[in-house]
Amino acid sequence: MPSSKGSKVFAEAMDRYGWQSLHQKLQGGKPKDIQKIFSKLKYRICKLMFHQSSSFVVQKLFEVCDEEQMDQLVFSVTADPALLMSACLDPQGAECMKKFLECIRASEQISHMIRFFSHFSVPLANDQFGSLPLLVAIGRNISIIAVSESGSYLLRAIISKDRPEGFILMWIMMHASHLSTEPFGNYVLRHVIGLEIPCLIEEIVAKWSGVFHGLSMNKYGSKVVKKLMKASKRKYAPQIINDIISSPKFSTVLVDPFGYSVLQTAMKCSKGTVRKRLHDLIRQHSELLNRK
Repeated sequence: MPSSKGSKVFAEAMDRYGWQSLHQKLQGGKPKDIQKIFSKLKYRICKLMFHQSSSFVVQKLFEVCDEEQMDQLVFSVTADPALLMSACLDPQGAECMKKFLECIRASEQISHMIRFFSHFSVPLANDQFGSLPLLVAIGRNISIIAVSESGSYLLRAIISKDRPEGFILMWIMMHASHLSTEPFGNYVLRHVIGLEIPCLIEEIVAKWSGVFHGLSMNKYGSKVVKKLMKASKRKYAPQIINDIISSPKFSTVLVDPFGYSVLQTAMKCSKGTVRKRLHDLIRQHSELLNRK
């Protein structure tokens, strides 16, 4: 807990002029000075974020802390969720949190912060200042976020048709093939497909031309293919279905449990000559189904 000496350093950090002394010591980079200031301020980090003078000290402290000290700060700043949320929604506090997120490095630290943000993603994303640290966290760590359970939830919560974040969607589209076969990444991709943004669906369908049969036999990829057909019934579903039934491995797709599920969805999403061709092919291979 904070000591009386800690209170003195805290007051110095808050002082209009005293903060400069602390800032200079941190800038000097002497481990002894850094540790002394760190030990006095680590429990009060969030409170210091709200004030202009002390925020300079806090941001410099983030820059000079080693990994072990940052570990302690990660748990310190998230110890009081209400206080941290208030800091993120404050102009000065948001800048400090942005700096903090830029300075954390260890994967455990990143994961801990992402789990925290996943619980408050909507109010943060919809706030002028709160969205700043949130997007920094995502931008720096999106490759980790997109394939984790809490990160997947976070991305889905902040990406909407009315407010698609360009750089996030760009990254998702670049890594769509990888995300489609990930246990949590596929949820992110299906969410983006569900927005039914024409140019994104067109890009995915074009990118996956010739590989839909393989994705259809993957536990997670099959869910993405089904979502894609449902979201593009009129325009791209026929193209996807034709890609699958034209494959020399169609019979393999038919007897695969995930592939068969995709073909069932294909029947519901198709009509006319495409549906008839699919239906006829399934009948031609009916003996294979009877062996299942």
